[in-house]
Amino acid sequence: MNSKQFLTLFVTIFLVTSIIPVSAAGTSRYTVTFADKVTQNLVTGVDVLLAQCQDQPCNSIYGYLQGNSGDAVSVFNIARPDSGSWWYGLYYHKQGYMPLKQTYTTTPTTGDFSQKVEFFKGDFCRAEIGNLVTENSVYANEPLVIDVPANIAADANSPFYRLNNGFPNWLPPDDPALLALKDEYYSAMTRITLQVEQLGTGQVIYTDSRDVNIFMDSTETVRFVWTPATPGNYQIHIDTDVTDSQCNQNNKVADNAYENLVVLEARPTNECYTIINNLVASNAQPQVGQTVTFSYNRISNYADNNHNLFPVQTRVTETGIVTGTQVFSQQETLAANPDAVTPRPASFTYIPTVPGDHFVTVEGFPTDPRCNGLTITPMSSIISIHVQGPSTPQCSDFIDNDGDGEIDYPADFGCTSPEDNNETNNGPTQCSDGIDNDGDGFIDQDDPDCTGPDDPSEFPDPASVVVLPNPATITVGQTQQFTATGGTSYAWSISQGTAFCTVNQNGLLTGIAAGNCVVQARDIPTNGVNQPPVIAGLPDQTLNEDTSRDNAFNLNDFSSDPDNVDSQLNYVLAVTTSNQCGVVVDSGKNVDLTPQNNFNGFCDVTVTVRDPSGLSSSDVFRVIVVPVNDNPNFDPLANPIPDQTWTQGTSRNNAFDLDNFFVDVDGDVLTYTYWLRECCFFYSGRFFFWC
Repeated sequence: MNSKQFLTLFVTIFLVTSIIPVSAAGTSRYTVTFADKVTQNLVTGVDVLLAQCQDQPCNSIYGYLQGNSGDAVSVFNIARPDSGSWWYGLYYHKQGYMPLKQTYTTTPTTGDFSQKVEFFKGDFCRAEIGNLVTENSVYANEPLVIDVPANIAADANSPFYRLNNGFPNWLPPDDPALLALKDEYYSAMTRITLQVEQLGTGQVIYTDSRDVNIFMDSTETVRFVWTPATPGNYQIHIDTDVTDSQCNQNNKVADNAYENLVVLEARPTNECYTIINNLVASNAQPQVGQTVTFSYNRISNYADNNHNLFPVQTRVTETGIVTGTQVFSQQETLAANPDAVTPRPASFTYIPTVPGDHFVTVEGFPTDPRCNGLTITPMSSIISIHVQGPSTPQCSDFIDNDGDGEIDYPADFGCTSPEDNNETNNGPTQCSDGIDNDGDGFIDQDDPDCTGPDDPSEFPDPASVVVLPNPATITVGQTQQFTATGGTSYAWSISQGTAFCTVNQNGLLTGIAAGNCVVQARDIPTNGVNQPPVIAGLPDQTLNEDTSRDNAFNLNDFSSDPDNVDSQLNYVLAVTTSNQCGVVVDSGKNVDLTPQNNFNGFCDVTVTVRDPSGLSSSDVFRVIVVPVNDNPNFDPLANPIPDQTWTQGTSRNNAFDLDNFFVDVDGDVLTYTYWLRECCFFYSGRFFFWC
């Protein structure tokens, strides 16, 4: 067990809260410090809910206390039983962060304890959209016509899920005092926007939006009304944007759905039409190889000269496109609807073989001998699904699978590598076995007496390292030399407030910004033999797509060796998850980042430090490359659009597909603007029909 002692450079005021059930043997004092997980800045104004639980997971409770300390440190007096165990749950709420939960157990011998709680924002928040419906408000299941309102509705799913956001199991549905907590912390503010675009010109002729607060694990139906004024081809576009401050706005994910349709001058006569609505996927975020079922409603009719409608068959084309490449296509002819006003449900399955955003299109055409020579009014519907890589391991799937507030490798100590498929702590030591061995209410990496998963004991060490001076005050740009006693050799680090201070492995601290920080000296016993070097605290890096970063940090600042100087240490990098981040170490031991062009995503980098005798240790940091929208690409020399020639009085359908000539590296759906010169045609979806 390594000794540890912290020098605190900030002053705090305590809020003391007590919860004492019947037959308590006494209380244990629990001190909690609140901080931002990324910046390590102290967090104030935390709303705390302390509950006594009826079971260890805290699925149900006996009662609770609620309060707001206003300070960065709170103290709770927790009752201990005469015998056996009592269970408690602590729920932490802070505006702009995801809610947090802790459960712990007290026994007759539980002592005082303390811990730091780190708040974080949700990553990759996405409100999935589906079930888009566009309807004629007057004539059911007929095409849209000018001057008649169109009813447009879509379902938006909450980006907050109990499983992958680590939400508490217990939520009080009938307690009015806590309803505000549900709306504020367990619901996601999301903007749903309708955009109507005139196909061919690219002109947006109508927009509207709604802001809705969607409770976790639920769906919100949003409705719009648009009255078309001009006949023609249009695209109905619905997209979602998670605007909630609890989500990281730098890496949130938009979702969208489309319908391509025709607006008529008047009710259909002497023509055939198809309407496609309610397209939805059984799983909007499948893995490669998983079967996804798409279902929708469709109706096709023949309209005679007197507006009488007769059901006809539908020829349906179903396609899937990833980054501009078609990966799936099939066509089938479906039976006619039972009558002229009742849609017939349909479905098909699709097994994605590559990861990424897949845009799935269902396009329907009426087909019947009575339609020959008549005007044909088709319709298509488009939704997107996000396909994850094959069998994404728990330790790299962006999900808190074990509900401990930590996600993936290396943040979750239950993960041994990005390929580990189990985040649960089940290691061989007390600090990695998933058990509260010392009965202080904290398990493994949450226990303040654990230095890491390899620490053999959760119990506090009787010896302590003394760091001086304590406290200390310096100005920005000044340095302060700290010394440590009580051990043999020390690893120095900043455990809180890394935005304000740095410290080298000799204990020399430098103030870089005004604020509070905590410097830590950890004892590294030598026992008279060569000890391996230590590397820890490597900072994650975030940069935009198509940018680079030189001298991101120096590896010597995060490593130490009691037996060798910095110049004797050698560093080796191993990049997992993706090899496109361009991570190298230069001659000065600085880390440089040069991601490949158009790459976005993340790479986990393992840095191994070795001394001259071959002893080593490793640490991991993550490089996150944030996507930036790129312009579409067209090469008129390498891939020109072909000229078209045909005999007068004849026609040519599907002359060419523009998506074969224009490429968007981001996989966005492309829309096109065109100019006419002595010819005519009409446009449907992304195909041209010449006349």
